[in-house]
Amino acid sequence: MVKFIYTLLFVGLVYVSQAQLTYNPEPYSLVVANCQDPANYDKQKLNISVLNDTTYTVYWKMEFANVREDWQIQLCDLFTCYDYNAKQSSPSNPNIMGQGNHVFEIGFFPKGEDGTGRVTLKLYGDKNFTQLIREIPINLYACTTSAKDVSFNAIKVYPNPASEYFQVSNSSQVNKIVIYNVLGKEVKTLFHYNNANHDISELKKGIYMVRLLDAKNKVIKTVRLSKNIDGV
Repeated sequence: MVKFIYTLLFVGLVYVSQAQLTYNPEPYSLVVANCQDPANYDKQKLNISVLNDTTYTVYWKMEFANVREDWQIQLCDLFTCYDYNAKQSSPSNPNIMGQGNHVFEIGFFPKGEDGTGRVTLKLYGDKNFTQLIREIPINLYACTTSAKDVSFNAIKVYPNPASEYFQVSNSSQVNKIVIYNVLGKEVKTLFHYNNANHDISELKKGIYMVRLLDAKNKVIKTVRLSKNIDGV
């Protein structure tokens, strides 16, 4: 009975911790649509937010499922860019996360080898990796026949609603962004690069359509974006 109660308490603590640590984009996917050039790769930011007024000391592990031997995954946490396919963070170099947003960066280098796989990033609250705080699944798509469609579906505009800026995840194919108001009038054009912060602070509060275009000005995706405060 006592063991059962302790198990319930542990599960409850894990649930509360997961509720207080969120991440975006969700789902988190890394997509390399073209394997003709083995040098092609995808690298994206992973934004981890602490919602409560608490400071977490975070260590991480990565678990690989159906990941090809030739593939390389690199994780850069708050302080260190680790070697390819590193399984865990250094116990002597934890990530200190207080209330607010914290950025990891993850790179996927399939080296010309196609397929799909998954990595689970597990965040722990102790260097012995016993206190699980959060699990983050990372989907990998390399040059599969549906990689183009997967890539388009994985493209996200965040945060949404936005106040001063937005970013685009899984955006290796995005070259230009055109923003329209609800009347269909173009209000802003932006040129995109990986990990760019797109400033919309001057726009009025309301709903906008964000059109994402590739290098040939072909529309990849159109996303509805809500701006939640008026610009100056």
